Amino acid sequence: METIFDETVSGYEKIWVKQYEAGVQRHLLQPNITLNDILLHWVSVQPNRAHIMAKDCILTYKESNSLACKLANTLLTLGCKKGDMLSILLPNIPEIIISFMACYKTGIIAAAFNPRSTESEIKANIIDNGAKVVIVTAEHADKVINILEEGETSIRNIIVVDYCGKETKHNQVFDFYNLIDTEDDIEPRVEVLPDDIQILLYTGGTTGVGKGCGVTNKAIVGHENAFINWYSPALAGSDWRMLMCLPMTHALGINMGINWCLVAGGTVILLETPTSDAIIEAMNIYEPTIWIAVPALINQIVYHSKIKKSKIGALKLVLVGSAPLAKKTFSTFKKYTNARVVEGFGMTEAICAVTFNPTNGGKLGSIGVPFIDTDVLIVDSKDGNTVMDPNQKGEIIYRSLHKIKEYWHKPEETAKAIRNGWMFSGDIGYMDEDGYFYIVDRKKDMIIVGGFNVFPREIDEVLFKHPKIFASCTVGIPDSRLGEVAMSFIVLKPNEVLKADEILAYCRKNLTAYKVPRLISFIKQIPLTKANKPDKELLKKTARDMALKTLYNESTYGREIMEKRLKTQ
Repeated sequence: METIFDETVSGYEKIWVKQYEAGVQRHLLQPNITLNDILLHWVSVQPNRAHIMAKDCILTYKESNSLACKLANTLLTLGCKKGDMLSILLPNIPEIIISFMACYKTGIIAAAFNPRSTESEIKANIIDNGAKVVIVTAEHADKVINILEEGETSIRNIIVVDYCGKETKHNQVFDFYNLIDTEDDIEPRVEVLPDDIQILLYTGGTTGVGKGCGVTNKAIVGHENAFINWYSPALAGSDWRMLMCLPMTHALGINMGINWCLVAGGTVILLETPTSDAIIEAMNIYEPTIWIAVPALINQIVYHSKIKKSKIGALKLVLVGSAPLAKKTFSTFKKYTNARVVEGFGMTEAICAVTFNPTNGGKLGSIGVPFIDTDVLIVDSKDGNTVMDPNQKGEIIYRSLHKIKEYWHKPEETAKAIRNGWMFSGDIGYMDEDGYFYIVDRKKDMIIVGGFNVFPREIDEVLFKHPKIFASCTVGIPDSRLGEVAMSFIVLKPNEVLKADEILAYCRKNLTAYKVPRLISFIKQIPLTKANKPDKELLKKTARDMALKTLYNESTYGREIMEKRLKTQ
């Protein structure tokens, strides 16, 4: 369907394509196959290649497929069927990949969620997706068992990794391996189609649970083939060994660590706890050629005492997402590796990529040019129709073959975000005369904490529930380690007394750790704009001034980085 933007796209496309590396195609043929078709292909042609590496565990493609078949048949025995949801609450361990692959074999929709979330957050997520079975680790199983006992959700069975030996009064709670070992590793007899929804990816939410993005087998495979084509110049002749530090319950981790690696037939190296020591150790042991990172992780690594003697030089490609990479961090990192460092911009609604820099350079600080089979424009942020000229700021919109059709059971949200086939990102940016895009602000109030999306409203809603709090307003402040952290301004009810430590303890009970505010400030009233809305710009300025004083003692380098960021924001 033609839109009012087509003529503009046709003109800009010539500029975008000039930035593409030799061998990278603007459009690709979309394969009409499923993720399980690809898995079975690799099992056939390279059964003994390492598929998953984690700690002392190495699983070949043949072995991981066998476990996936057992789990798939287990889920069918428990009463799951094609189109049902499986809620996956696992860290970066082999079982998370096995769980996804079991879904690929049965047409069950994989819906992953952070296992460190609070019980109330997990419950809201399960109510949203209607999962009948949950897979979780023993560490977090009690939260799900409590939800099961309440009887208010669709949960019928819980499968727990490393639960063997623990007593349970429930005949609906099973140990992962004790259960799946009762099944054969034969391929399930379920017809899974390319156009079937296979994964429900969750966006960052404003009320605890984000919007679900249902993506099909065909869209995922097409997107991963585009990734392979885009990054092949940097990886030509190299073994595809990917170090995955980011959580694979998050869209970026799912896309990279599970799906891209699978479609490429590569090896994924899992880190459950991505400390700088663990990352250096993994680089020395496995010598990965690809590292999926966020600026906070790179910033930790470049100043690690053992980096000079590490095998970081084996890296060929480093993909950076979630926030801009500081120039100083980039230049320091390049002293230790010749890897191509590529920044880009993605959204859950696009499975991952919207724009990316070419692997042969691009522009530092830019989010790149439109990805394969993707069009991007800047439009007036108010009317949503006027296309802005180069170097003029506006809202970033895009359309793609890999874009979702709708949000899961949210028609009103879908209508707001997707108009005439174009996704309105809510991010403010501009395009330069060479076709490169830049993000300068967020139309939404999202805060990115170490790569995780955090919405101030979500924090404020938790704070509003405190019996002593009258009002609150949360904003993001720069942080030398995590990029940004949250700061909450609090107005207490009359004659109430509350300490900052008490508020933080309350938040830790009701919010996932990375969402907890770093700073609390008590004020008499929330400042308002002329439109009687919270004056967040004023609060941000106040927060930045306070941050310089309060967070000064991190380190000399941290102070320098923070001062530079504050001057540019």
